[in-house]
Amino acid sequence: PGTGKSKTIKDLTFGESVIRTTFHPDSDYASFVGTYKPITEEVTLRDCYGKKVIDEETNEVVKEERIAYKFIPQAFLEAYVEAWKKLGSSKKQFLIIEEINRGNCAQIFGDLFQLLDRNEYGFSDYPIVADKDMQKYLEKEFEGWEITNKDEINQFYGETNMVNLIMKGERLVLPSNLYIWATMNTSDQSLFPIDSAFKRRWDWKYVPIREGRDKATNAPLNWYINTGDKQYKWWSFISKVNELIGSLTNSEDKKLGYFFCKAKDGEID
Repeated sequence: PGTGKSKTIKDLTFGESVIRTTFHPDSDYASFVGTYKPITEEVTLRDCYGKKVIDEETNEVVKEERIAYKFIPQAFLEAYVEAWKKLGSSKKQFLIIEEINRGNCAQIFGDLFQLLDRNEYGFSDYPIVADKDMQKYLEKEFEGWEITNKDEINQFYGETNMVNLIMKGERLVLPSNLYIWATMNTSDQSLFPIDSAFKRRWDWKYVPIREGRDKATNAPLNWYINTGDKQYKWWSFISKVNELIGSLTNSEDKKLGYFFCKAKDGEID
């Protein structure tokens, strides 16, 4: 914890379009992709004959608020739609998943798991069929939208109408400009195991514990920690703490990273 994983992603995606979500033990497919939720909407009040009710004093149509259910997209679908709309403009769309191993990935991704395999052009190798609710939402979102290189994309799949199926919401395919990045901390005790089939569909990068450095100059940050009336260099302090953690647990992933605590004006209280 505190090695700077999230900060690294924040720096790498600076100025880009980013949609961020965090997995936790209660995360599921609906909270990641989308689901029907109750909303309040204003509707025209009608009488038993179906005619609009008119206020006698104001002569205006009477309206009332009612509860209705509407399909609400979540992080995945929001990023998916934005990526397809940006395709052809050379703009990237990032979907950032924080703490990915704190959720049950098999349950959360469901059949989206198949989309993670990409071909040499960056599109999903294996399109999947969208469910009816998702299909209706996507068809509305993509209505009137044109994909400039649709013939090229159709060729990837050996079909003449694949892009049309995607725009109608009937098929799901990750576009080449949709980047899904995730962070995980293996020391978390409330995590779910990630199976090898899921793991191999990701490129992994280990973020080691190292002294924090200034982004612009690469000079050491030189943070200090105050304990009572004494002050210690933060890097020296956590190095000693990590020696103790290592001797007690024999585990690298439980050691503290440089950014485990936040400093104010270079000092940690």
